Amino acid sequence: MAGALISGMVSLLSKPGFIPAGLEAEGLKLHIQFLQIQPVLAAVENHFIDDERVADWLTALNAATYDADALLDELNYEKLCAEAENDGLAADGVSPGLLSLCKISSRKENTFQNEIRSILKKVVERMDNIVKSMGDFDFEKGVKEGVDGVDFATGEFEFIEPEEVVVGREKEMHVILSLLFCPVRETTVFSIVGVGGSGKKTLAQSVFSRAKEFLHFDLLLWIDMGEGMPNVANILKCLVDQAIGKDCCISEADMDLLQRRLRQELNGRSYLIVLNNVREFSSWTCLKSLLNHGWGTTIVITHSLEIAHNLPSYFICELDYLNEEDSWKLFCKRAFTTGKTEYPEVHEIGKYFIHVCGGVPLRLNMLGSLMMFKKEPAEWREVLHQLEKGGDFSNKTIIWICYNHLPSNIKKCFAFSSVFPKGHVMDKDIMIKLWIANGLIDSDGSTNPEAKGDLIFKELVMRYFFQDVKRVHRDVFGNNHEYHGRVVFKVLDLVHDLARSVAPRDHPYNSELNQSMKREETIRHVSITGDQTLDIAMAIKAWPNARSILSPVESLGRAIKCDDFPKPNSLRALHVRSSLFRGDLSELKHMKHLRYLDLSGSMIKTLPEATSTLYCMQTLNLSKCLLLCQLPKDMRYMRSLRHLSVDRCPRLKKMPAYLGQLNCLQTLTTYIIGEDAGYRIGEIKGLNLGGLLELYNLRKVKDAAKAKEVDLFAKSGLESLSLCWGGQQYIASKATNDFHVLEALKPHVGLKVLKIQQYGDPEFAVWLANPVYLKNLVELHLSLCTELKTVRSVWHLPSLQVLSLKYMNSLSYIYASSSLPGEGSEGSSKLFPALKRLVLIGMKSLKEWQEGEVAHEIYGCPLLAEIPKCSSSLIDLELDECPKITSISSNRRLKTLYISCTTWTSLPNGWKQLTKLNSLRITECYSLTNLPDEMAALTSLNTLVINECPRLKLWSTQHSALDAMLSRLELLKVSNCADVKNFSGKGISRYYNPSSSS
Repeated sequence: MAGALISGMVSLLSKPGFIPAGLEAEGLKLHIQFLQIQPVLAAVENHFIDDERVADWLTALNAATYDADALLDELNYEKLCAEAENDGLAADGVSPGLLSLCKISSRKENTFQNEIRSILKKVVERMDNIVKSMGDFDFEKGVKEGVDGVDFATGEFEFIEPEEVVVGREKEMHVILSLLFCPVRETTVFSIVGVGGSGKKTLAQSVFSRAKEFLHFDLLLWIDMGEGMPNVANILKCLVDQAIGKDCCISEADMDLLQRRLRQELNGRSYLIVLNNVREFSSWTCLKSLLNHGWGTTIVITHSLEIAHNLPSYFICELDYLNEEDSWKLFCKRAFTTGKTEYPEVHEIGKYFIHVCGGVPLRLNMLGSLMMFKKEPAEWREVLHQLEKGGDFSNKTIIWICYNHLPSNIKKCFAFSSVFPKGHVMDKDIMIKLWIANGLIDSDGSTNPEAKGDLIFKELVMRYFFQDVKRVHRDVFGNNHEYHGRVVFKVLDLVHDLARSVAPRDHPYNSELNQSMKREETIRHVSITGDQTLDIAMAIKAWPNARSILSPVESLGRAIKCDDFPKPNSLRALHVRSSLFRGDLSELKHMKHLRYLDLSGSMIKTLPEATSTLYCMQTLNLSKCLLLCQLPKDMRYMRSLRHLSVDRCPRLKKMPAYLGQLNCLQTLTTYIIGEDAGYRIGEIKGLNLGGLLELYNLRKVKDAAKAKEVDLFAKSGLESLSLCWGGQQYIASKATNDFHVLEALKPHVGLKVLKIQQYGDPEFAVWLANPVYLKNLVELHLSLCTELKTVRSVWHLPSLQVLSLKYMNSLSYIYASSSLPGEGSEGSSKLFPALKRLVLIGMKSLKEWQEGEVAHEIYGCPLLAEIPKCSSSLIDLELDECPKITSISSNRRLKTLYISCTTWTSLPNGWKQLTKLNSLRITECYSLTNLPDEMAALTSLNTLVINECPRLKLWSTQHSALDAMLSRLELLKVSNCADVKNFSGKGISRYYNPSSSS
């Protein structure tokens, strides 16, 4: 990755005064050497990669480049240290401990400069030899770096998140979906078999997606088998984690507990499980015995027809090559944004490409994505020539040609992805921050590096190097709401193989850490697998030049040992989430080159004060550190910090002083307001923040004018804003200026998510009553606003999808008109046009509403007497402890219904209108004795689950119509209903346990 590092060093060496006095001559020589090397690197990568002599030259260049980068980083650190020292001396009450750490340059200036001069001289000599040896090769200077990539200066790049294109597999999909529609009563196996790149995974993903939308399964689980021999314990843990939606916190070493937990999750439930990339399955017998505790289908994706036959496959789908018509259709979807070309010659070359791809979807997608960036016939002829020169038209050849046409800076970022294991789900934001931390993206001042990284990511997606791009829940601790999420992606195995083959110079490495490991000085980037104790000092000793140490698989409670660090070390990125640290973190002070530190979800209470001396730090992620109670008090000196995440840290009561001095800060997820200087709300005034911002202790803002000076309206990068008048625990606001403070904190019009908590005024701010101003708002959450009497201002928000109201004790009405109940009503436009989810919890005064809204969860509303009439978007409803509800007839498009009320003696009426209902769950209705006769009208019902209804007598011989409805069911599950007698309906998959817990 010499090219990316050299580009960054050229920028540093161009800065006046960066090289200390007395070393300018050596610095100038190094600058000139880099300028001589830069133009030939692209030619070397594209045309000489198979030449062993050139490979040796590149190895020498990489090693020298890393040493030069380490040297310049040392100089940069000293510069930042001196700036912190000067700032500290100019301030009052500065920590003397910090200043003593900063004064190395003044105390030992001569010694330091002599050491730097000696190292710099050696680096210049090595680079001089490398430049001279360039004459031994026929390198082309100024070669064009592949195609024209992203224009970083203008940012002109339109990206639409792609959907996998399924072409030519309609017949196979129809057969598999038809088989899944048939009710099964035992574990069955479908196998999808085909050569690499034939579209097995894409077909399975489409089936999986349609099953999630149209078929009823209690569980839909997808497991990527990864590399090497399958680990049954790992498979079991993945199944359990997905079934419960978070890390189960069970070690893979505890097979007995994993098996018991999986049995518990599968017990009586229907499932669809996809096992992707199965290379060997000798342990199928063990897994099948566990799957038999539920019932459903396992789809196995494999290259091997032998594996499919050895498994008890009910159906084997063997994928053939695409025919010419389907191949052309798939290629055109990628190559031509309009679906066709205006050049006849391009059309003819495209037909030839179809021939060489041989009907393999991966080749068609890769080559089509490349040609999307080629507009002129001459460019198509160039690619054609390269294909013919390659000799064969294998997957590897076509992927390699597509890689060669990547711009050089994008090649380096793509190659870095190989540090993650095959099949690993990667996080886009994490990947971009790691690129930046490792110097793969430089900033020239015109565009920030995050924006460049975003464009690079999008281009790699468009070129089909990154696939399976989707938005998922924020993390294993995140919420389930619609807008929140993180973008994740994968790299196909065949493409991952290429990433490894083109990155040998940086030696990305996947390994389990153990005492017997040999010292490897060429290793630069490491991902550590397994769930054993991670000894970071041992890792640094094993890989002394490592720049990235990643533990990419989140394993809650993994032990981390981090004492006795080698001093110094070259680490730039440390990613160890969800960890339990043994000992303190005081050794962090020796990681002075560190740019990226992710300890989120870890059991840490504090960070050492010396963390404030990590002046190169760009990203510090401490989200969901539940025990964290204090941050280093001198963090204002960490002037390189760009992202500080401390959300969901409930014990954190105070922020470090004067964070407003961190003028590079772009992300500050949480700010806890104080009353003293340096802790007030004004600290965030000059910060250009984006993403998530949570403001706590707004009750301490005494002057609304100070809140207005923060100017949230100008912070256009904010997507989610939380305004809380208390702390992270409930504190009732007794302030008298809540309304004026809220009015002053008016955000920008593009805000997506707004949360307001513990607000103490009975009225909203004016800007909250303006649907035009909040036209882009997707989620609105109001919680513990105990004095608020009306929410009428949100009725007309055009983009609102989620409305959550919790513990609003004074709210008795939700209404659509601009008048109060009992007054004259005014006409209104369509209400809640986009709403998909309404959450009402603990609304003890809520009595009624007017029509127009939709609902999803209604919990603990004891006075509520009516469910609203809902638009066609409502298909799911959960109704819990709302005893005055007497009818559900207003929700005619419901497909899934959950109802529970401990005092009901009979269910609400209105069942005849629910003709589309296909899943019904009745639970904890302790006084319920009978199901209503009108439930016989539920003609679409296929799943009925009844639990904890001890007095229920489900049916009798007199209810023949109800018996007919029950006979149509595909699944009937009854548990803890002692008076229910067995029902012998034919064709039903049943789970009966009338008297014990399910």
